[in-house]
Parts: sequence; C-alpha cells; structure tokens
Amino acid sequence: MRRKLFRSVSASRGGPLIRVLCLLLIVLPALSLASSAQRGGGLPNPAQTKVDKIQARAQWFYGQRAYPLGYIPDRARPRALEERDRLSEVSPAEEVSPRSAPVEGNSWTSIGPAPIDTNGVDFPQVGDKASGRVTDIAVDPSNSDHWFIGAAQGGVWETTNAGASWTPKTDNQASLAIGALAIAPSSSNIIYAGTGEGNLGCTNYFGAGLLKSTDGGGSWTLLGTAVFAHRNFTKLKVHPTDPNTVLATTVFGQAGGKFACASPLSAPAAGIYKSTDGGSNWSLKLQGFATDLDADPTNFNNQYAGLFGGSENGLYRSTDGGDTWTFVSGPWTGLSGGVDRVALAIAPSNPSTVYVSITNASNGELLGLWRTDNAWAATPAWTQIPVGATDDGTGIHGYCGWDGFFHNVEAQCGYDHKLIVDPADNNTLYAGGIYLWKCSSCTASPTWTEISHVQGIGGPTNRVHPDHHALVWVGSRLIVGSDGGVWSTSDGGSTWTNHNTNLAITQFYSGSLHPTNPNVAFGGAQDNGDVEFTGSSAWTEFFISDGGDSIISATDPDTSWGLTGAGFTILRFNTGSVHFFREVDTGIDKTGQPFLPRMKKCPNDDDVVIVGTDNVWRTNNFFSSTPATPTWFSNSPDPLRPNPPHPGFPITAMAFAESDGACNIYAVGTAGRIFITLNGGASWADISTGLPNRYVTNLAFDPTNANTLYATFSGFDEGTPGQPGHAFKTTSATAVSPSWKNISPAVNIPFNAIVVDPFNPSVIHVGTDLGILRSDKGGSKWTTIGPANGIPNVAVLDLAVNHATNTLMAFTYGRGAFRVNLPAPPPLPPTTIATLKVDDGSFEQFIGFPGGGSPGYFVNRLTPPSYPATLKKILILFPASKFSLPVNTPISLLAGTNPSGNSNIDGITFQSINTSVGFVGRTGDVYILSSPLTINSGDFVVGFSVNYPPGIGPVTQDHDSPSQLRSYVSSDGATFSVIDTFGSNLAGNFLIRATVSLGAPPPPCTGVTATSSPTAVVYKNLNLKTLNLTIKNGGTTPVNITSIAHKTGLPLTIVSISPNPTTKTIQPGKKQKFTIKTQAAGPLPLTVLGPYFTSFISCGAGGSASVSDEELSPQSLSLQLRGNELILQTDRAVESMRLQLFDLSGRRLIDKTEASGALTLLAATDRHQPLANGVYLYVVSLRDKAGVLLQSEVRKLIIVR
Repeated sequence: MRRKLFRSVSASRGGPLIRVLCLLLIVLPALSLASSAQRGGGLPNPAQTKVDKIQARAQWFYGQRAYPLGYIPDRARPRALEERDRLSEVSPAEEVSPRSAPVEGNSWTSIGPAPIDTNGVDFPQVGDKASGRVTDIAVDPSNSDHWFIGAAQGGVWETTNAGASWTPKTDNQASLAIGALAIAPSSSNIIYAGTGEGNLGCTNYFGAGLLKSTDGGGSWTLLGTAVFAHRNFTKLKVHPTDPNTVLATTVFGQAGGKFACASPLSAPAAGIYKSTDGGSNWSLKLQGFATDLDADPTNFNNQYAGLFGGSENGLYRSTDGGDTWTFVSGPWTGLSGGVDRVALAIAPSNPSTVYVSITNASNGELLGLWRTDNAWAATPAWTQIPVGATDDGTGIHGYCGWDGFFHNVEAQCGYDHKLIVDPADNNTLYAGGIYLWKCSSCTASPTWTEISHVQGIGGPTNRVHPDHHALVWVGSRLIVGSDGGVWSTSDGGSTWTNHNTNLAITQFYSGSLHPTNPNVAFGGAQDNGDVEFTGSSAWTEFFISDGGDSIISATDPDTSWGLTGAGFTILRFNTGSVHFFREVDTGIDKTGQPFLPRMKKCPNDDDVVIVGTDNVWRTNNFFSSTPATPTWFSNSPDPLRPNPPHPGFPITAMAFAESDGACNIYAVGTAGRIFITLNGGASWADISTGLPNRYVTNLAFDPTNANTLYATFSGFDEGTPGQPGHAFKTTSATAVSPSWKNISPAVNIPFNAIVVDPFNPSVIHVGTDLGILRSDKGGSKWTTIGPANGIPNVAVLDLAVNHATNTLMAFTYGRGAFRVNLPAPPPLPPTTIATLKVDDGSFEQFIGFPGGGSPGYFVNRLTPPSYPATLKKILILFPASKFSLPVNTPISLLAGTNPSGNSNIDGITFQSINTSVGFVGRTGDVYILSSPLTINSGDFVVGFSVNYPPGIGPVTQDHDSPSQLRSYVSSDGATFSVIDTFGSNLAGNFLIRATVSLGAPPPPCTGVTATSSPTAVVYKNLNLKTLNLTIKNGGTTPVNITSIAHKTGLPLTIVSISPNPTTKTIQPGKKQKFTIKTQAAGPLPLTVLGPYFTSFISCGAGGSASVSDEELSPQSLSLQLRGNELILQTDRAVESMRLQLFDLSGRRLIDKTEASGALTLLAATDRHQPLANGVYLYVVSLRDKAGVLLQSEVRKLIIVR
C-alpha cells in the first residue's frame, strides 16, 4: 500500500519534480462496489477523494471479476479447479517433444523476485530487500528456527534455518491465498492453513477450504470445503494439548472485503467456527465477520474475539473454549462511526490484560485503542490509550490510518491492523498498521516509537517494508510479516534482520521482455513497484508504489524504458550512471482512468505508444521527444464515451498488430466491447458482436496476420449465461463484420492474458486465475500447464513472449515470475538474402469481371537465382498513379510454390495473409508468412486476390510488362490463365517483392554414373517407345533422385518413369534401373540418338528430393488432329475438361472448356485463324463434380499437314 510521492531528480539532468501517485489499495466497509457494477457503471472514475481512490483500486481488480453480476459466484474457484483438472495435464516428458507437439521445454523455472533489491530506490520506506505480502506466521513450538509463513497468493512456505532460506509447500493445492496458519502445540507435525486472505480488501483472493498437514507440511488434505469455500480466514487457534480442537475465524471474500466486495447470498456464513475432530467437521459458534481471536495461554477455555457485520459489532468473550460467546460492551460501543475490523491481543505474562484496537466503520481510520487489566471479570474496565503520537497528533487516524512519512490520511485499518503484546511485559504493546509501532508503558500515558524506521530519511538502513499483517513471538524474537515480506528483531525493534532471500511471493500485475536479451525483463508489482530482472533471482526495484505496464525500447533496450504506476502515472526512464526518469503523462485527460493504466508500444516503432483511460491516447514521439515531453492526442473510438457525456468504461486491454509495419492496426477492449482501427485511430469499428458482456482482459494478434485476433475475458459465465466463454478468436478482425469463435476450454474462471507462439501461431497460452492453459491446435484442444511443469495453482495476470530469444514468461499474482525457453524454430538456410522484383507489378490483362464484389486472383511466378530458397516475407506497394482500388479495400496476399516450374499453375495451394490496400504512394508494407515456404526447384508464386467494389472492373491493358507467360489471372483461385494479351496504361498496376533466403548448395555428388539403352530409337508415329536408364552410385554417400528429364533440345517427351524416381535413394555401391516411356516431339518419322536424359540428384547435408507433378499416361488422355478438328479425349470420369493452346512465343491461341470426357473443336484459334503447321504447347486441366482439379499437364502438340 502506497501514498502520493514527490521525488526531485538531479538538476544536472534537467529533471522536474516528479509526482507519483501511489494509492491506498483497500476498500472501506461502507463502499458498495456491487451496486456500482449492477447499475452498469463499469469501473468508477477515481476522483479526488481518498474514498474514491480506495474504491478505484478495488473495483479495478475485483470489479472486472464481478462484472456484470456485482459479485463472485459461490464456489466458483473450486468448481473451476475441478474443470481445469479434467483437462489433460501436460507431462514433463511431453514438454520436450518437437514443436509440432507441445512447445515448452522440460519445465518452467521460477526466476524470482527472491528478493527484490530496493537499494536502487532513493526512498527508504520500502526496506532494503523485499518479496511480497505475508499474511501470517507460525513457529514450530519444538524448534525455534522452524517457521512457516502464509503468503497472500503465494501459498505456504517453510524455513528450517530461521528465515535464511525458504521452500514452497503448497504449489499444487486448490488455493494459494493464505489467511491464517497454526501449528498444533502438542504435535508440531500437524499444521493447519486457512485459505483465503483475510485482510479486508477486494484484491484478496477467496479460499477453497482448510488445508491440513500431518507430516510437517510434506503433504496436505483439503478440509471444510462446505463451510470455508468462498471464505477468507483471519485466524486459526489450536488447543495446546489436543491437536484436533481448532478455532477458526472467517470473513467474506473474493476477496474478504465485506459488503464492498459483495458475496452471493448462497455462500456459507462467516464467523467463528470450531472443530473437535481435526478439521473434518465444523460448527458455527458465532456469525459475523470475525477478524481476530486470541486465547488465554494458561487456560484455552478463556478466549476473546472481534466481530463486525453481526447483530452487535465489537468484542466477544468465551469461557468454554469457544462454544458460546458473550458480547462485551466497552467505551467504543455507541461511538460515532461504528465498529469495523477488530484487532486484539492477550498478554502472555498476564492474561488478564487484553488490548483491543477498533476500526472506524465510517472512514476506515482508527476508532480507538483500549486496554483492560481484568479481562475475565463480569464487567471488564477499559482504559483508552492515546494514539496521537502515531498520526498527526489528533489521535483520530492512528497507526493504521496515517502515513507519517507522506503526512497523508490513508484509512487502512481494515487492511493492515495487528496487535501483539511483549511476552514478558504486559505493558509493552506492538501495533502493526502502515508502519510498526511500539507502545511502551502502554496505559493512559504511553510512549510510542516507530520501530520499522520508515519515518525519516536519516534512519537505519535495515528498514521494514510498510503495511503489517503478521506478528509472532519466538522467545525474545519478534517476527513480522508485511507487504514486503518477513523481518525479525531481537532487540525490540532497534535493529532488524531481513528474511526475504529466495522467498518468491511477489504479486505481479504485468510484465515486458527485453527484445534481444532473455535475461532482462520488467514487472509491475503490487506495492513493490516496477522491478527489473537481470538474470538472477534477485530483481532490482526502480520505482515504488504499485507498478503497472512497462515498455522497453527496441532500439535502445538497455537504457530506455516506459513505466506506469498506480493512479495513472506514466514515466519515461533512462539509466546510466544515475537513474533518471521523468513523468510524461502531461496532456492526457485522465477522466475515466483506471487504477493502473494500460500502455502498449508499437512493435515496429519505439515512438508510437498508446495508453488508455476511457479513451485511447496516442503519442508518436514517446522516446524521441526532447525534453521528455511526448505529445499526446486523443485517439479514441467515440463509443467509449456515452451520451450523455460521463466517464465511460476504462480500457482494460490493448494490442498492436505486429504484422502492420506502419502501426496503424490496433485494438482496445473494455467491458464487453472490442474496437479496432486500421488507420492509426482516424476511425474505429466496434467488433464486439458475439462476445460476452464481461471485461476484456487481454488482446493478441497473430504475429504474422492482423486478421487473426484473440481476446480473453474476466468474470464468470453466470454473468452472461447466453454467451459463456473466456477465450475468443476471429480470423476476420479487419473485415467489416468479423465473426468470433469461442475457443474456451470448459474452465469457468477469469482469463487474464493470452500470447501466440511467434513461430507456430496454432500454439497459444492463456494465463488464468488458476494458472496456465495451453492449446497447440489454435484453441480446439486445451491442456493444463500446472505444478507438474513448475507452474503453481496461482493467478497468472500476464504472459510475455519474445520472438528473438524464444522466451515465454509468466507473471503471477503471488508467486513471482516463471520462465520457459521455447525450442528454437527450424533455422532458415544461411548465406545470402536476395530480393526478387516481380517485373513492374503489371498484370497485363484483367479479365473484366462484371459488377461489384466479383473475385479476382492475380499472381506471378518468381524464380530464385539458386536453391534451396526459402520465402518468409513479401512486400506489396500500390503506386498512386496506377492503382484504381481505394485505400483500405480488403485484399488477401497470396504465396505458394510451384516446384516443377511448369507454366501451368492450376491447383496450387496458397498461404493467405488478409490485409487491405495501403496508403497509395507509400514505400510498401511488409508481411510475414506464418509458415516459411521452401523450394529446391521451380518457382514461388505470389500475388493477391480482391473482391472488386462496384464500378471497379479493371479492363485496360498494358504492352510494357516483360513478364510474359509468368503472370496469371483467375476468377476462382484454382484455375489460372496465363496473361498474354497486351494493352497500355493499366489502372491496376502494383509492385510486389519477395524476400528469400538462399541456402548454400549441397556439396557435389561424386562417383555417380548413368547409362541408357538402346543407343538409338526410331519414332514412326506417336506410339510410345520404351527407353531404359540405369543410375549407379559409386560414391560414399546415399544419393537422392530429384528428377529425370530429357536433355535440352532433344525432340522427345517423357510420358512416364517407373519406378517413381523421387521415391528412390541409391545407397553406395548400388544401382537403380528406370523404365521410361517416351513419345516423339518432332516431325515424323524421327530418329533420336542417345544419351537421352539428365538426372538430377542430391546427396549429403542440405540435399533433398523434390516432387514433380503427376505425369499423365497416354491411355488416360489423348489429343489428336483429325482433318480440321482437334479432338481431346480422356477415359477418366470427369465433370469438365479444359484445353489451352499456346504458340512458342507464349501467346494463348485456344481456351476451351467442355463438361464431358471429350472435347472437339476446329483446329483454329479463338479468333478463327487456322492453326499453321508447327510446334505448340497445350495445357489440359481435368476436374471432378466438386470442381477439384484431378490432373493437369503441359505438353507439346506438333501439327504437320
């Protein structure tokens, strides 16, 4: 918990005063967040009052999960845990499978913070090393060095060396939110851990029941689920001689925050419970919000407890071991403000002395502190102890309501409020609130000393982190648990020992990764600020308060960062010999701001940054502005500001499309709505149709395709029964009306984050309130990444993936950060990079498609200069002077392969990238293929498809293109026509380039010989002749047959080869015989002399066989000239057959299609010119009833009359 902070930056760096807003993070009991959500008001505007600021943080965290119900459904987490466990958990063995299987390495690794080094921060109130929020501490009665601590969402931890090192004990349990701990005094192997953090705050997670261990924490059993699920523990007390008798106190929760964090009416009652059978069965002894309980150490029957929210608020007493309770009136009864959280302590040295500290229900400050020395009398006498020395002198704020360092009213008595009495002196009291205070001679005239040493910059270096929740004695040592971890003192607070080494319990909100260094990352943490990971478990704090989103410069990642903090603070940070930062949020209207702002940087431009209030704010000079004053401008979708104008729903998710190099495509999300812009915010589209009315928590574009967008949602299906689900996907994000698909697994729990594997977009990870789920099938099937893989059952609020380092990191809300190194993608061939320009981008003929909305496909064949060649990205440019399609017209870029190099490209399968016509006249947009394409022969085929808007039918033609017979047009994307008609001044010109990696050619294959027979062959007609080819491998390595072709210029055609050469590998010393059917391709009669063939082979590293198109047998297809007619026949069952005839210059002369197995036409061109004697090329395409291409072949036709 933090306050507002001012820091003066070194004048030599020219820095102004920096105002950092650090908000108090709890919820006052009088606030009703549920009613706000139920009215549909969304997250409230954190206005200027302290109450509003407290509510803002609570609603930011709890409100997203409760919306639109206004509360968390009863037993939601236990049910979700059962649902999650029904998914198949990824096994560690499976984790090391190839990338086609799960993508993780062997396991996830905890990387801290353990601890957070705060010495880099100039503000001493944080303590020198910190970890995270500790809620309770229990010490083994038989071993003073053996401790257990409970963390807010980090589970139970154990130390056997008095806090020098720690081990987590409950990572695999149903809940890691710990509210109370107790060790049975008579049997120290029996440990009870109450799940659900009891500090009153709407960011505290509810519990699943009571955990019990009978082997010293080695294993645990979950008990009491019927009475404790959806509740939060505040205290556990075990009978000193009977380990089966246990008292438990509970409060409401999502939380634990009373009416402010509404709970369903069906949830079990909160109050004081008792078990006499070791926790198996429980009886409710007193109903209400029970915040504390203590027992006489000499007589367990005598107990005191504090309650509110019952029939009478205040102090209760039992003299029968907690079976019955009597209300104890005192001076606080009837005081203005009323009773809220109660803290109390019985003096071990004199159990008749009891201290009670009470929260003012009206404002969250301290109502007062009282003491009695006759606690067991019929009517105890109470003395009020002045507390003015702990606040501003008024005594109305107290140690839990006043921040003496910042001189602020903080009103945190519902959140951090703890008492303990010195075991040897009933007149010495320790009171934990914002800071830790020691009250000596603690009567009507006490002496107060602030012993956490925060108030005053000149104090000791061994300061204790503020916000105290746990106090326990072991002998003369006082152990303290706070928002920063664990400390102890053996001299009454004069000096402190820090115990946060390797205690990984930080509560992260978000994180970001260094672009090239896997050992650098930033995280924003609850009450521990913005912290940096540099490769070890010890992280460095750079800024205090609650840290939020962070960005790291891609061009200067080691020194330039952007950080956010509570209360909408945005900082630009530079580091060198001196840390230097400036506040850079000037110019942003913070109306409607969330507690922590979302901030995202364009992956392709360091200067383009967006942040969210209930509006989108953008700057184009975030890192480059000098001085550090970025220019912010409103960039919002107007629908986020409703009519009549008032603060709308704050933005809770943002994402840029990484494949958009111009930073124009990004999306934002809020309560039930997602908006997208394709033009840098000039206009927005609401793409929320089909999505649930719950808060959007995260958005992620496919790294290579802006049309594929993922969204995760908070809340529960009960809030939107007509639209369940927490993860959704669209593959048409940039379309006019995108359609969404629910890809959620059947786990009804808030989903907080989603990332897409940069090298395998079908692999996605989501972070949930119950850990991580992964799908390697694009969301169609899910598995659990759980404790077996190193991820505890903890809320994961953010995930970050780094393309360059193959690093995936999880930022958890209670167990720090975890990392896994993804397997590296298959390396592309090294060597040179070649950029191939497709002529001038002129497709010479656009077959005039009539009317609007008609499809057109326009592609080119590209031949790389060498092989193997891998195509990874393409660039497309639409010059202003020669393109008629309007800007933003949707198009699909196409990329495919044609390994045979044939001029017939019918049936090619294309990889598609959905985008739109860019700003005409720009330098072009680069698009990354989701799966790189590799060929070892032939061509790439690239281009685009478009549905023409009405009135845009390209019909003009161009004579100037040099790409003859390499440009194609199609109306269906399957059957392509070679463009051979020329015109001029084409309105549809575009420029397309493909960047390929050219691999090093394989080493030469030596010792391979080939022989053919017979030595000559005579063709008297077009009947087939059989030739034989024998290839012998006299080398030392296996040989792959890539293809067999006739020698260049030889007037014959290969009809068939048996066996298929592409399936054959010839081992050293072996040979392979091929039978080759051939046909004359010249004037008859024809004599051809051998040798006839060229065999293409590969061997050794880098070699691979290519697959040629299927050759057609003469029995299945024939083209004959009979008189003046051409007759095309096939004996295959086909629906249609198409014949295209070209002369050797590439001009198309005939293009006819017949819906039968035979086609007869005049031996004349389509322009009715008779076919002259000579050599022609013809293309035959056969299709079935479904339009599927069955066969296609390019052959020669010789006409001799």
